[in-house]
Amino acid sequence: MEAPTQGRLSWTSFLRCSFGGVAVSMAVATPAVFAVVGVAADFAAFTMKKGELQAAAGAAALAATRELSVIQTGGAMAAKASTGGGTIEEIAKSYVTSAIGDRGGAVSTAVEIDEGSGTVKVTVTENWQPFFAHFLGADITPVASDARAELVGESKVCIIATTASGLGAVSMTKNSHLEAKGCSIYSNSTNSSGFYLGSGSTIDAELVCSAGGVYDNGGTSTTKVLTDCPPLADPLAGRAPPSFGACDFSKTSISSGSVTLQPGVYC
Repeated sequence: MEAPTQGRLSWTSFLRCSFGGVAVSMAVATPAVFAVVGVAADFAAFTMKKGELQAAAGAAALAATRELSVIQTGGAMAAKASTGGGTIEEIAKSYVTSAIGDRGGAVSTAVEIDEGSGTVKVTVTENWQPFFAHFLGADITPVASDARAELVGESKVCIIATTASGLGAVSMTKNSHLEAKGCSIYSNSTNSSGFYLGSGSTIDAELVCSAGGVYDNGGTSTTKVLTDCPPLADPLAGRAPPSFGACDFSKTSISSGSVTLQPGVYC
């Protein structure tokens, strides 16, 4: 009668020892399991943030590149030139902010503009601190994405005469000269004489286009004036006009010679 009792006691002791071993194993493994899950969550968040920054950078680059077509100055000034809605850099940054916000100042935007090639590169960076991954030395922060957009198949538009039917919407009077190298000049007027070239006038531009016709009265153009071109939408139609103060110059009249116009308000 004693032997079975001893056997049962031994089996019970064995089970207790086994359960204790499982508990110890679980205690050791649980932190590792949580660490793996935590790192996986960090990388999932990283991937999501990377996608958000990429989408914002792409939208900003496209918007900024479109603004290049309405810039009327060249060289280094063009990169900072105002287009009526802020500088190109400010416009790109506003697109990023509207897409993802500044996230408490953690998001920064860098804009690189190459007007010569018609490209804009936007880089969006977020200083994000992962919860688990940094304990393991994983180099996943800051998160950065960039996008580059380029104007293709068109030159910058320097002048648009927006009137739809006027005579001489773009009018080059006698001996006048217009230099717009690397730029386009458009007349939206469908009038048969919507573009007028007066005697001795000259135009130096990459593209000269009229929605209507051209009346050539002895002028010259470095490129043929194209006719029946599709009208261009006014790129500044949706922008508020710039504010300005009192007149700096009144009734300025230039009848001959070469005159340098100073910055200011002319009335």
